[in-house]
Amino acid sequence: MVKRKKHQGRSIFAARAMRRPLRAMQEELEGVLRNQDIECVHRMRVASRRLRNAVSVFEEELARVADKRWRKRLKYVTKRLGSARDLDVQIDFLGQFRGGLGEAASMIRPGIEHVLQSLVQRRQAAQVEVTRALDRLESNQALPRLQRWIERQLNNAEEGPADEGDLRDGAGLVVNERLAELLSYEPYVEQPHAVKELHAMRIAAKHLRYTLELFAPLYPDDLKSHIQHARWLQDWLGEIHDCDVWEEQLSVMLSEPATADQLTPGLECLRDERRRRRAEVYGEFVAAWHQATATDYWGKFRRLFEPAATTAGSVDDLHGATADVDRSVPGEDSGASLSAGCASRDGPMTYEQFSRDERLRPVFDLAQVCAYEAGHTHHVTHLALRFFDESSALHGLDGDRRFWLTCAALLHDIGWVEGRPRHQKTALRLILQSPMLPWDERMRRIVGLIARYHRRALPKARHRQFAALPDADQADVRTLSAILRIADALDFTHENVVSDLTCRFDSKRLDISCTVTRPADKECERAVRKGRLAADVFNREVRVTWRLREASRADQ
Repeated sequence: MVKRKKHQGRSIFAARAMRRPLRAMQEELEGVLRNQDIECVHRMRVASRRLRNAVSVFEEELARVADKRWRKRLKYVTKRLGSARDLDVQIDFLGQFRGGLGEAASMIRPGIEHVLQSLVQRRQAAQVEVTRALDRLESNQALPRLQRWIERQLNNAEEGPADEGDLRDGAGLVVNERLAELLSYEPYVEQPHAVKELHAMRIAAKHLRYTLELFAPLYPDDLKSHIQHARWLQDWLGEIHDCDVWEEQLSVMLSEPATADQLTPGLECLRDERRRRRAEVYGEFVAAWHQATATDYWGKFRRLFEPAATTAGSVDDLHGATADVDRSVPGEDSGASLSAGCASRDGPMTYEQFSRDERLRPVFDLAQVCAYEAGHTHHVTHLALRFFDESSALHGLDGDRRFWLTCAALLHDIGWVEGRPRHQKTALRLILQSPMLPWDERMRRIVGLIARYHRRALPKARHRQFAALPDADQADVRTLSAILRIADALDFTHENVVSDLTCRFDSKRLDISCTVTRPADKECERAVRKGRLAADVFNREVRVTWRLREASRADQ
């Protein structure tokens, strides 16, 4: 597999990008702990968000500095600051609302005072959590470690700018990923009651805005309007979410038996005002979105970040014109070929036979541009299709779903083109964005998610791309991901040890029997470990065993 090469230019750019938010966090620390000015919390929260976004973008450059524990502690700080800031905003709004009631609103005032007192108490408790989070961050020396790394990069920086062409191409990949994340929520724009999805869309707009700000030095004057547009989206969706939070909190208060009659008029008045404001802001947001769509704003935005044409085999080819790809397959002589129409017990079909399916040619093109490992990929695809066929009585999926599994298996490791860390997520992004695949948005998301879930995390409702699918498609993704996870585990040594498999099942157990060329304890143990999703999907215990293949005359 080809990994993205690290180079000094990216590290220097990362250091310069993170210097400002890191300094802002350090400068606001004392003010946040004193808790006398609410803007200190706001500024530190924004700085921590920008810093987390930069750490995510430059994950490989920061691998030795910002490890998983480091990132978790920074995330914890951001979360605690966010909770405190949200309460500050609510308290500030309620103070203004109370001041505008006038003397005639004697019936409303008790309810407002009750809510205000409750918010102040919660804010005091939130301050304790903020202090604890900052103490944990300080005890880990997280910020000083990052500060030292930044200083080392800047001290080693050569005079003059880094290779901006390479940096811009890398920026384009990240920005397009953020844009795809935002646009994945477009179906919910005209669904005013899709509270969870609109909130997730706000987060996606925030990620896009911070990423644009991060790479703005590479695009002088080109990104100002786009950053402002992302900020408007974030503000509209943010205020909609604030109103939704008010709605939830006030509805709970009104439903409590202990709520006194004298509090109800104030609570209802406040809820009505928040509902009115939400409808007003939601209307502005929808009108702005329609205007952007009518003027092809998002298409123009995407074209701004299209990378320059490069030679085949680089990451940039994924977003450029389809190259003239050599269809000869590396590793063909290893015997690892694919199954197009069927996965035979006698072994996978040859590449020539498989490639007769014209639908798969773009899939091969993308895989080859990503310099995929043909032997392993083809063998995993063969095992996945064998598992699919052998378990068909369990899952009952049709030929279209089988084709989705074939595509996902062929593309499950293309994320290695940018390095091993989180390569399953990279594969999802590339499948969502690559123009080499002639698929609609639904198929891209389904195939991409199956590839994404071949390792590590299982499908979860909080995963944005997964949550954007209807329930039926989510069920298909879970089933096909479960199959691919076991197939990938059975070749985790990349030595094609498992040549075939069969399945038997009853009401309690699914038995997978593997025919192997040598003892395969490691492969089977790995398959059981990665079979947790299959056990959940099929509602059966998963057992994996092996038996040596009988030597054929050809073997002898």
